[in-house]
Amino acid sequence: MIDWRRHEGSDMRGRPGRQRGQNIIEVVAGVLVLVPLALFLFDMYVLSLSNQLVDKIAKDCARAAANQPDQGTADAAADKALQSFAASPYVTNITLDHPVKYVPNGTVTVTLHMSVHLPAPLPIINNSPQFTAQATEPVVTLSD
Repeated sequence: MIDWRRHEGSDMRGRPGRQRGQNIIEVVAGVLVLVPLALFLFDMYVLSLSNQLVDKIAKDCARAAANQPDQGTADAAADKALQSFAASPYVTNITLDHPVKYVPNGTVTVTLHMSVHLPAPLPIINNSPQFTAQATEPVVTLSD
């Protein structure tokens, strides 16, 4: 004769489904913790990349401006370098302070502001953080 109390999915006392119900509760509780944690980590990854990106763009703009002989062409070169930036789905706004700080035979300083839209915003994080970067490069134009 078959002992139906010992079939798969029952506990040691033969109560069917008790172990299965406990597994479902554990899975649901795990998902409620792991999904927000994964979204938070993804937002932190985007923030880290955005910070590196704003620094890189500011340095590129400063290098372009540093190769110019005067203030006007330095501004135009920094704008052109900013326009060469490939658009990102997370960058909502990027601006360059004008005029760039140009000291002839000295340095060029560029300040850049960038707003980022987070892909999975959580209530504890600002949905559109703002990054600011400043880069200074020596003027390297050739004199006649």
